[in-house]
Amino acid sequence: DAPTVQAGTKSGVVVTVLNQSGAPVSGYSNTVAVTMSDPAAVADTASYRFVPNTDAGTHRLMVLYETAGTVTTTVTDAAASVSAGATVNVAQTYFQMTLSASSTNVGVPITADVTAVDGSGNTVPFVGSVTFSTADPGFRVIAPDKDEPIGLPITFAPQDAGHHTFSLRFATAGPWTITVADSRVSTQQTSKDVSVAETSYQLVLNP
Repeated sequence: DAPTVQAGTKSGVVVTVLNQSGAPVSGYSNTVAVTMSDPAAVADTASYRFVPNTDAGTHRLMVLYETAGTVTTTVTDAAASVSAGATVNVAQTYFQMTLSASSTNVGVPITADVTAVDGSGNTVPFVGSVTFSTADPGFRVIAPDKDEPIGLPITFAPQDAGHHTFSLRFATAGPWTITVADSRVSTQQTSKDVSVAETSYQLVLNP
């Protein structure tokens, strides 16, 4: 049976070049192209040229799988007119988002803890990227240490271990829905409602 991997995580594919006797070809130096049946999936390289003797006919590719379902990775040596494929079952990844507050004021940040989980609620080592969306045109994800906007999408690092905290700032009063989604597979998403009030100011004069 095909192995199962989690959407939004990386998994290795080992490519081995064999001769007619089934032994690795240590001196192989051709270039192979790497393609996936899922257009959202990303390999660490679109092509790889084998290093003779150093690779010894074997190389490990890393693939970031994104869409749930059956995905086939194919490597092709066009010069030798040969190819091979490996299939995996990609399990759905879900997002859980917890806000530090369900209400705030214009310009006052709140935090969002986002965790990637499997179907049983277990945290998975997600290394994909996410984006945030809301109808507030002035909404921004900001760097908590600099109070400056961060560009989207934002990629989870391996050291995040599937969990990351974001700082969110709204610019317009109103009831808003904030959605976090995988930047490559928008159906992997979750949303929360936030009430944003105008920020009031008071001037005080001292004689």
